[in-house]
Amino acid sequence: MNVVVTGSNRGLGYGFVKRLLELGHTVLAGVRDSRNIEVVEELRRHGNGELFVHQLDITDDDSVNAFVRWLPVEAVDMLINNAAIIDRSSHRYPNIDIETVKKVVEVNAYGQLRMTLALVRALSKGYSPKVVNISSILGSLSLVNSLGTSWFGYRVGKAALNMIMRLLAQDLKPQGIAVYIVHPGVMRTRMTDFSGFLEPYDSARMILETVAQKTIHETGTFFDYQGNPIPW
Repeated sequence: MNVVVTGSNRGLGYGFVKRLLELGHTVLAGVRDSRNIEVVEELRRHGNGELFVHQLDITDDDSVNAFVRWLPVEAVDMLINNAAIIDRSSHRYPNIDIETVKKVVEVNAYGQLRMTLALVRALSKGYSPKVVNISSILGSLSLVNSLGTSWFGYRVGKAALNMIMRLLAQDLKPQGIAVYIVHPGVMRTRMTDFSGFLEPYDSARMILETVAQKTIHETGTFFDYQGNPIPW
């Protein structure tokens, strides 16, 4: 299986790369800062899979197009839209900075859309192709009352991502491309100041196991790393 992973140099993205290589897949890893390419390349000898790494900024059309042209394969079986950022400085009312919110949404929603659209042709050539979008339970509109109102930009971005992918799920279904929206759990990563209960590798492993059981009939669904449905 040929799998594209964005944001692959740390956290969950790194966990995906590691697990996919263990399973013997071909991993096409995107890294925003080219200085971190060597971090991912350290996994080259891990497992039986094949690893290719390239610079990728999902907020930049030229960078995304260059990545697609670079791909050493014609068909992509899975795209894992993992790259994301969080707003730490102005994430709670009344200290909401609109420019910060816009920056977060650009990465967490529009970046995923940009990446998916650029890879539709390659995905359409893949075997049972899937787009796996790493969202968050914090993007659920139904759960706002129980989860509070902090992390304003992050949550707006994830809610936007959910709608974008819900729409694309319908548009891409005729081409046989399934689209899923996944909450990875609260992980021990830099984004959570390493305060989560899940290791990124374990989350990646369970997400891959869960997605492997999903079919095109479940396209557009929102669930957690164990497959439990999450309300919109």
